[in-house]
Amino acid sequence: CALFDALFPPYGLIAWLAWWIAARFAGLANGALVVAALLYFAPLRDVSRHAWSETTAMAFALAMVVALAAGDRKSLWLATFAGLCAGAAVATRYAFAPLILIGLICAYTSHAKSALARMAAFTIPALAVAGPVFARNLLLTGHAGGSRWHPAGRPLLDGVGEAARALPSALSFSSPWLMCGSALLVALSVAWRYRSGGRGRPPTVNRVAMLALVAWPILYLALLLAAQTRVVVDSIDDRLLFPAALSVVLLVLAALLVAFRPHRVVAYSCAILLAGHAAWSEAGNARMIRRAGLPAVYESSRALAKPGALAWLAANATPTDLIIAQDALEWPLYLGPIPTIFFSFEGAPSRFEYDAIAAYLNNHECGAYRKIFVAIDPVATGDSRTRTWFHDDLAAGNVSPYPALSELARGENYAVFKLECGQLKAQ
Repeated sequence: CALFDALFPPYGLIAWLAWWIAARFAGLANGALVVAALLYFAPLRDVSRHAWSETTAMAFALAMVVALAAGDRKSLWLATFAGLCAGAAVATRYAFAPLILIGLICAYTSHAKSALARMAAFTIPALAVAGPVFARNLLLTGHAGGSRWHPAGRPLLDGVGEAARALPSALSFSSPWLMCGSALLVALSVAWRYRSGGRGRPPTVNRVAMLALVAWPILYLALLLAAQTRVVVDSIDDRLLFPAALSVVLLVLAALLVAFRPHRVVAYSCAILLAGHAAWSEAGNARMIRRAGLPAVYESSRALAKPGALAWLAANATPTDLIIAQDALEWPLYLGPIPTIFFSFEGAPSRFEYDAIAAYLNNHECGAYRKIFVAIDPVATGDSRTRTWFHDDLAAGNVSPYPALSELARGENYAVFKLECGQLKAQ
């Protein structure tokens, strides 16, 4: 079912790992039906196509679950591999830190005589992979997270309400009519089997996989909600809920099929129907993109054709310059070899403030660049928790408090400034 997406890891890897887990819960045929349904899980498709880090981290997380749940529970090499996967997931996205605790709990559930050895075999490689990332952050910035996040949190109930409002989107599926048709076929199969008096022998549920899939969304959501009370994080939407939602959907689908156990012929037929339709849709999208001749970064590339900071910098900056931009995470994708860094209102990696820019340049050989450009969007001001006076001054053209800056270009939706290292100082 995942063959047509296997060339686009980690989306395809998630599908294969989800099939392995679902098969351990509901059998091979129902596992195929579960992973075919996941191909229509909207947050998985959306997050994967945007190349967000949650997809890669979730692939490592599922690999950890598979390694801990597979084979002989006493085998230390599987625990070691699981630790490597957990460490890679945490290094990819720090919010996956609860995986370490979940892995330790799963390792502890093994035979008493080997529990400590499995826990050690899991913990050491996990820390060996994730530890250097946090150590490097600590050495370079003084903070394990890589920067000092803006400490303007909000009440816990605000985050809970935001998560509740995003929940329908986080659990949504595309092609609802096709999904309903498959569900109807499954229901008819279950009714027929009940009437004929045979339901088959239920599969054996893997306790390690069950423990991991139940504990993960609880601990992840608890960390997410606790974090948003202390620092500014992105709005809690289907992207941030995706890691928990994927586990919930995988567990619920497998549990339903375990409970009803449709005939395997029906399960395979529905799986082939869903996977075939998904493959046909993807092939249609590929043909449309090929005929249109769209570049790989279509949305970003369109900005080069319009007047703006990106087009101005692409025409005037060189690889010997440095570009400092506000909220421009994707700019390096199409500015080529021109060094580009970005600061944001929310504080990740650093807030868009004069002090933060000055500190960065003072620590990274400011004079090594021919020119240093600072680009902003005058309209974007963030919200009341993240607004910076520095941005407001530049948007209004007021550079007098910042002697190192001079305005070079301005348009309706952009402003570009030149920064002189010789006059740079913290405010």
